[in-house]
Amino acid sequence: MGVTVAKEDLALLGSWTATTANEFDTIVDATVYRSDVVIAPVASAEIVELRWTDPTVTTELDFPLAPLLLEFVFPALAA
Repeated sequence: MGVTVAKEDLALLGSWTATTANEFDTIVDATVYRSDVVIAPVASAEIVELRWTDPTVTTELDFPLAPLLLEFVFPALAA
């Protein structure tokens, strides 16, 4: 995504294990950080498009979200 953030600008959000969104019978282990640094990510490589979404409003979306986001990341961001 072409983004560089200094280590000191990151704060641990959490570490979780969840099923993957697109691969049957596969899990992902993720350590997620948050930052207040303003960035301008760009879709590249296997990332086709970027969308910003409100982590507190996930029922009205017109696209599916990964279980990791729905079950762990969004609730942690909203807390």
